Amino acid sequence: MKVFISEENNKNNPISIFTVLKNRIQNKWNYMFCMKELNKKIKKFDFFIDRNIKKTDIVYTSDTISQIISKYDLFITGSDQVFSPVSGRPETFLSFVPDEKGKISYAASIGADFVSDEYGRYIKPFLERFDAVSVREKSAKTMIDNLIGKDICKVVLDPTLLYQGNWPNLTSPVDGIVEESYVLLYFLGESDYEWNQAYSYAKTTGLQIFNIPYNKMKYNKRDYRYRKNFVGGGVGPEEFLWLIQNAGIVLTDSFHGTVFSVLFHKKFLVYSRETENKNGTMNRRIQDFLTSLSLEDRMVNRNNEKKQFETAEKLIDFQTVDKMLDMLRADSIRFLERALYEY
Repeated sequence: MKVFISEENNKNNPISIFTVLKNRIQNKWNYMFCMKELNKKIKKFDFFIDRNIKKTDIVYTSDTISQIISKYDLFITGSDQVFSPVSGRPETFLSFVPDEKGKISYAASIGADFVSDEYGRYIKPFLERFDAVSVREKSAKTMIDNLIGKDICKVVLDPTLLYQGNWPNLTSPVDGIVEESYVLLYFLGESDYEWNQAYSYAKTTGLQIFNIPYNKMKYNKRDYRYRKNFVGGGVGPEEFLWLIQNAGIVLTDSFHGTVFSVLFHKKFLVYSRETENKNGTMNRRIQDFLTSLSLEDRMVNRNNEKKQFETAEKLIDFQTVDKMLDMLRADSIRFLERALYEY
């Protein structure tokens, strides 16, 4: 292993070669541990998909996706960030589908606070080809309507909020964790500041703290730093649902962490993410969702972080929240039925 230490660094902030080597070795072992956990997680995702989701036998790529055109009459894109300036690409805008075939977006997300004029010009021709367009953020509707020059976009619920089946049938308990005895941390943002704020609050509850690690399918130093608190054995979709459903309180910066906290009637707080790229953050879709249910006070940011203690203890009127969700759900289903059957 080659180690470089600048002469200037040695003079002003000396560090031993032993320390450098120790850190390198530690990081390597951490990464190896991470990969072992990730493989467990991947297997659980594959198991869930195989058992619950209908899919094509072939996995198509950008080069081969046009092969499916003759097999289907109608194409739907969604519901994740298929319109995002970061992850969106021509195929997610159904660029491969000819004009004579139906094209719908359901609960598509831009996942950004704003888009550049250049990106707007790029996606406008794609959007104009759709027979029906729906998104899951009010801000995305405003952007698209302004871009097209008319009111073409509908705000609908994320598909997870349409399902009214038996969620417990889709969950799997995690060994060694007692129901309602823990605080669950589920964070996707890269900034440690908000995560540490949540962890500090969690310690004041007197409950056990559990963290779902490796949420971006990669090693993160804070997962190792708090490894005694993380849920080992790999967390797939079934374990993820169970952990939220049975938590005493959920602390998250995730849209779906928020959604399932609402669906399972949990005490929860949502922490704002810092700017993640040149297009801002993904906070808007969470804020819009919370506002639609009059739960915007559940959002914690750097201006109101001291209020997290009293906010967490405020009871949520889930009976009223459920009624509001029912209305939004019916409206979303109407959009989908019209889009499917009027084409």
